[in-house]
Order: sequence, then structure tokens, then C-alpha cells
Amino acid sequence: MGDEDEAREMDNQANDVFLGQVLAQLRSVTDRVEQLTQAIESRDVIGQAKGILMERYQLTPDDAFALLVACSTQSNTKLACVASRLVTSGSLQGLTKG
Repeated sequence: MGDEDEAREMDNQANDVFLGQVLAQLRSVTDRVEQLTQAIESRDVIGQAKGILMERYQLTPDDAFALLVACSTQSNTKLACVASRLVTSGSLQGLTKG
């Protein structure tokens, strides 16, 4: 193999390493975008659930959120799932105004 071939091979290897790093970063960014999208969706449904509780029980936003958190903790269910259940069904099983 001549010097030019060796140099070309080294360039190809360096390019492969660089492309691997770029792809890893792209995967990381894509994962982060998916996480943020899910967080925004969760935030929206939690806000809707808070609004339902605020209207239904004349609660402050903080008290409505605390009620959702208490239900989430009590049922060992993610907060977004508890909120979604309230938004879609209109009720939270086992949840009473304290």
C-alpha cells in the first residue's frame, strides 16, 4: 500500500469515527426532543386536570396540583396518568376532597 493509500485509509477511518460521533449526538438530541414533547403533553393534561379540580372544588391552582399529587402517590400511578384519567373520565376513583 502506498503512502497515498495509507493516508486515504486513515482519512476514511477518521471520517467513520466522526460520523459515529455525529450519529450518537443525533440520537441523543432525538431522544431529548421526544422527552420534551412528552413533557409538554403531560404538562397540558395536568393543567387541564388542575382546571377541572379548581372549578369542581373551588381550589387554588396549588391545591388542585397537590390533590393530583396525593392521588398519584396514593395510587402509585404517574401524575400524568392520574391527570389523563380525570380529563378523559371526569373522575378519580378513591379521590375525595379533603
